[in-house]
Amino acid sequence: MNPSGFGAFAPDRGLARLAHDGLEWSITDEFAAVRTVDPAVGVETADLPEFRRHAGLEIDWASHSGDEAFLRFVAALAAAGVPLLSRGPVPAWAAPLGDDLVRQLDGARAERMADPLHRELHSVRLRRSALASRISASDRALPSITAMICTCRPEFVGSALAAMQRQRYPNLEVVLILHGLSRDLPEVRKALDESELPVTVREVSEDTVFGDALNLGVEAASGEYVTKVDDDDWYGPNHVVDLMNAAAYAEADVFGSFTEFVHLEHLDLTIYRPAGGGEKFTKFVAGGTITAKRQTLLDLKGFPSIPKGIDVGLFERVRDAGGRIYRTHGMEYVLSRRMVGHTWDVEVGYFLKSAERQWFKTPVADHVASDSLERCLTPQKGLR
Repeated sequence: MNPSGFGAFAPDRGLARLAHDGLEWSITDEFAAVRTVDPAVGVETADLPEFRRHAGLEIDWASHSGDEAFLRFVAALAAAGVPLLSRGPVPAWAAPLGDDLVRQLDGARAERMADPLHRELHSVRLRRSALASRISASDRALPSITAMICTCRPEFVGSALAAMQRQRYPNLEVVLILHGLSRDLPEVRKALDESELPVTVREVSEDTVFGDALNLGVEAASGEYVTKVDDDDWYGPNHVVDLMNAAAYAEADVFGSFTEFVHLEHLDLTIYRPAGGGEKFTKFVAGGTITAKRQTLLDLKGFPSIPKGIDVGLFERVRDAGGRIYRTHGMEYVLSRRMVGHTWDVEVGYFLKSAERQWFKTPVADHVASDSLERCLTPQKGLR
């Protein structure tokens, strides 16, 4: 079970209640319409669109003494991104769900579920908790992944490496491609000395086109997967965890996040752009989140040998080869836009016209992790 198809839209139905009447489990909505479910059968994929139409699904734990089948049913709903809430404290018999999932259920508030952003945030936390058994700091059998950072700006090396240092995925390494830079520059040397991650450094001349520089990074990577990291964007600590969860459930050749958050540096403004359609197969993902198996990139002959538009060029190669591209949520990623210095050259108005919410002078770090974004979602913090 997975969250594919979950959309960041305002729900068209209110809360529904999942309860046991002494004979069977059923879901009752605000119109008193009743739908019976059988936890022993599990969650049917065909039922998910109906479940997701509700603002949330409130579990009435007191109506039943509990069994393993029901807990599997709850975990499957959470993994599918269905916004779940607890009617009263989660009982002790539900402890096999895991501490984190129990904490998310206990902490959910019904009044917040009508807000699409709060609702998506809660859904992301639930699905991550439900899938967490694959992401354990002590599990070294997880697929390895290489974070590939290509930069021509020494002042960004430290922050880019620090963002990867904060990642909660265990099997992570970094390939740092210094584009016209030397590793002996003070800023670079300091960043490398402070990094606790394994970092492979490749120096390329400044006249090497961007696509070729990235391809040298792919060749140097030892991870089974490679994820592209832009030196000036912001990444929450669950960014790689969520990408690798998507790799496990989305049968895609390339995957990544949607750009839901953008920071406009010269305005000190962070905007929110809802991911229309939510998690789905698509034609593109945010360039700073592009992720694929290393072998897939090699089979595609890597990134195009061009200075700009390399992301679009890669997506075209994927589609021309009959491959598929999948996007997951963007709650752990903020695109940084300055007045100059971008390979993707678009006007600020492109982002402003699609902004649903905006925050002035709120630290960008508050927006780059789904476990800290909550502090921004109040009128006092600039919510509009």
